[in-house]
Amino acid sequence: MLRFVAGRALNAARSAIVPRATAVGVQSTRLSSHGPQETDEEFDARYEAFFNRPDIDHWEARKAMNDLA
Repeated sequence: MLRFVAGRALNAARSAIVPRATAVGVQSTRLSSHGPQETDEEFDARYEAFFNRPDIDHWEARKAMNDLA
């Protein structure tokens, strides 16, 4: 019984002394540049030209696939 009361008193004292961390809401936003807008056809042509290069290596292909995702 004493152990229970001491534990509850310790928790009450700890919560009074140590401030609780408040949860901060995070808003996910995607930042984009205000540059010229690219049409879907131009985007497709640019990536097709990139992947059709004869000297493309595995790292560049992987990076481009991650950029698309």
